[in-house]
Amino acid sequence: MTVLGKERAKDFEAIYAGVSGLLDRHQGDPDSRAFNAFLFAAKMATEGILSALDDGKPVISYNLGGIPELLLALGENENEIFPFAMEKVVALQSLVGDSNYNMESIDLAEAQGMSSDVCSTDRATIGNLSKKILPESLCSVFVTAPCDSQTVAAESIKEITAKDVFMIDIPHLHGEREINYVAGQLKEEIKFLEEKSGKKLNWDRLKEVCAESNRMIDQALEWLELRKTVPCPQTSKMLSTMYILLQDGSGTKGGTWVASEFAADAKERVLAGKSAAPGGEKIRAIWFGSPTWYNIGFYEWMENELGMVVPVDMFSYVVPEMYVDTSTPETILHDLARKQIFMPMGRHFTGAPEYFVDDLLRAVSDYKADCALFAGHVSCKHAWGIIGLLKEALREADVPLLDFEFDLFDPRITSTETLQEQFRRFAHDVVLPRLNR
Repeated sequence: MTVLGKERAKDFEAIYAGVSGLLDRHQGDPDSRAFNAFLFAAKMATEGILSALDDGKPVISYNLGGIPELLLALGENENEIFPFAMEKVVALQSLVGDSNYNMESIDLAEAQGMSSDVCSTDRATIGNLSKKILPESLCSVFVTAPCDSQTVAAESIKEITAKDVFMIDIPHLHGEREINYVAGQLKEEIKFLEEKSGKKLNWDRLKEVCAESNRMIDQALEWLELRKTVPCPQTSKMLSTMYILLQDGSGTKGGTWVASEFAADAKERVLAGKSAAPGGEKIRAIWFGSPTWYNIGFYEWMENELGMVVPVDMFSYVVPEMYVDTSTPETILHDLARKQIFMPMGRHFTGAPEYFVDDLLRAVSDYKADCALFAGHVSCKHAWGIIGLLKEALREADVPLLDFEFDLFDPRITSTETLQEQFRRFAHDVVLPRLNR
């Protein structure tokens, strides 16, 4: 098929055909309300990218740690700029398309000299740029969170596109001094964006955009509160999609609608007494680290075979510090800086190890979990660096831990079958015997 009646790169054909097929398959399924909302958003996001390619709309790119609010407020009218989260294509390809295209892009980036130590998210994105399938940007805005791979990718993107990249330095600590430091950089970012786009920042619309972001955070926090219910009412695979929503949908009515569907679905299932595990919930686990996006069905396998449910993970770790006070331009910039610092994954991987460990322990307590899962993405060397501290903290808290290595986009690193065997042993040899005692 051709997407929207036009000949496309096969990469986009796979995404569009995949998400359309999934929507057709799940349409009308009462158990798929939340997933359908995500699929609808994924389809709209794909069509948005393709429209930007076709219509020549001005595009400004940003990386996976970034947020779109400032970009949405550029120009006198709405939607004068298309904010493009570059790694979104890689995520969509993995979740609803064909992972073979991601592996092809990863291999292309490595063949051009990019180190295999760089995150596969960035290697695949660089490969996609080299294929020339992504919209051409006026410029890019990058944050140094959640890891050094972002800095490497920014340099590569600048070289490939010959367009300027504005880098925001996310500090190691998360106090008031650090928030003000990032807010100062946001002021410089605004000057950069106005110069490169030829459009002024509309402060009135920025206030509206941030108010919409707050409404989405409201829904996300309600959703997470509902997922504390025992048994957990909603499948674990929905969790990691919240990160995509925060990155790509913040400040948009569509993003707020998707989050509201997540919450409404969870509420319906709580009231009906439904469990995410068809055979009954046996184990509650907190998953901290990257998701198995190369096989999102892995979570359903956990629920079906092991009765293991994840009520919250690192990619869905939304906190009230992500609200924005819209009273004045100063409070907006201050709180956008705080939101940027407190974004999931960036909060945990850029800062001190205590942020990661403390949030994991808090999640174990708040969600009444029986164990923890350290999902060690192979490129997250910074995360593996704190594994000793994490094990010690969980040992003191008497919380069993499974740590495992894999790649969130590349199934060649660790196969699904290998992960399944590790999870079976952990569930049957460690967690269930403890619970049965």
